[in-house]
Amino acid sequence: MKRFCIIQTCYYYSLIIGLSLFIFSCKNEIQDAVPSSISFQESSIGEQDFARTKFAKILAKALENKDVRAFIKKESLKMFDNDYDVLYHGVKNKIADNDHHTFHQLLSNYADNSEEFNSIVSKLPKLNILVPDLSKANAKTWDTEKMIPLVAVSNSEQEVKGINFVRAYNSKGIEYKLDPFKEPEEVTLVVKNNERIEITSNAKGGRTNANTEWVPYFAQGDLQFYFSGEGFINNSSKTKSAKTNNVVNGVLPSYGLSFTDYSNISFPTTDFGIALAAGYWPLAPEYSLKYFVNYIPELNSINRGSIRKSVYYKKDGTLNQNVKERLMYVRFTSDAALAYASDGWLEGYLDLQCVIAMLKVRPGEDFDKKVTFKSIPLAAGYTNLGQTTKQNFIDNNILTQFDVNTSNSFAYDVRGTWINWFDEGFNWSPFLYGDQMQYVFYEKDDGAEITEEYTVNTSINANFGIGIKDLFNVGFSGSSTNSQKLTIKTTRASQQLGEYVMTYGQDIGFARSPIGIGQLEFIVQAK
Repeated sequence: MKRFCIIQTCYYYSLIIGLSLFIFSCKNEIQDAVPSSISFQESSIGEQDFARTKFAKILAKALENKDVRAFIKKESLKMFDNDYDVLYHGVKNKIADNDHHTFHQLLSNYADNSEEFNSIVSKLPKLNILVPDLSKANAKTWDTEKMIPLVAVSNSEQEVKGINFVRAYNSKGIEYKLDPFKEPEEVTLVVKNNERIEITSNAKGGRTNANTEWVPYFAQGDLQFYFSGEGFINNSSKTKSAKTNNVVNGVLPSYGLSFTDYSNISFPTTDFGIALAAGYWPLAPEYSLKYFVNYIPELNSINRGSIRKSVYYKKDGTLNQNVKERLMYVRFTSDAALAYASDGWLEGYLDLQCVIAMLKVRPGEDFDKKVTFKSIPLAAGYTNLGQTTKQNFIDNNILTQFDVNTSNSFAYDVRGTWINWFDEGFNWSPFLYGDQMQYVFYEKDDGAEITEEYTVNTSINANFGIGIKDLFNVGFSGSSTNSQKLTIKTTRASQQLGEYVMTYGQDIGFARSPIGIGQLEFIVQAK
């Protein structure tokens, strides 16, 4: 009996030890029972902040795994949204190691349990991992074999509470407080929402709730994911094709024409086609147009002071629908203006947004609106760049350098570096849109959605149509005026950088000084 008890006791101890070893080993193996799709949960801002912080701590621990580091670096270098972002729900089911475990499986192994981890990420549909493009460390230079980064977390407390630090965690769970405006000297990851991605719920209207400028990305569960604008889609061929700015070696465009080419035109004349010098006007640089309009009184009278009229209408007086108002160049007025727009290194690339609105001129009609976006490195916004950095941005079609002969009294001084925007607005027929175009600029950040309103007025004078054969003036007689409220959806965290009302009779392009709107100045060309 005693011998049986001893054997039985040994058996129980062996069983306990065996179970303990089994449980311990399971904790250190990858948890394979992870769903391929997660049901997203609606959560309050506070719940999302808590979940985002928990995720940052789990990610910090997981970075001890070399495969996790290598996967994040590889995905960030793809720059899917024109920044070094990794959208979690876009990559979570990708294989991340040689044992065919997904990224989700690798990370969930560092949570207390897989159910907790699934709950965390289900509260954060726009969950994003940013590898900031720091001046001394970035995704390209990250040595994933050796370097284990800190993980910072960007929450609403920066916006709501106005705290002057950001929380960051190392792989041991130790918390650090970092300065959001002082770049770390080593690679530091940022867990945040992706402000370049928008989502709609199929259960709540789906695509009908999407803005017209959103571009579908992918669907998952009940949600549809979108890019918030075409400017955030990484498309290298599109970027290259956009380089049609007629700039040669940083000098303002010259079309090889001079007034003497048309010296045989006899004046005065009231014929609109002859006044446009057989198609000369659309070819000439804007500052030359201004010179010739002022030089020849008869042209000035017929053209009624509007360079746009000369550019938009052909020699037979018909509207050239291939000509459009093009937002070409933008720059910050000062480094202080750049600092106002930026949230520091936590933000990544700047998300610049321009809303261009044209109110139709007939009473009661609504707007045609275009929203364009530009993604640029923060460093490209500084007013004084080192030559190497500046040349790199120029070579990559991010900046243009203008060197202008300022002794030319017909070209305004636009010297310096400009951010290439290269986007088109509208074909401006005053018979459709009247005499005003509205520009509103933002630096887009994620946050609670708000709506802003602007009062817009537009009109057309009956005398404008002399000699014009515009499709939109069929049946049109007399003058017309319209006034409406322009509504723009933005976020509480976004910075409004300025607004401007362009009038049809104003000079354009290089025939005028750059348009200043406080934080920015910009150049528009009609061509």
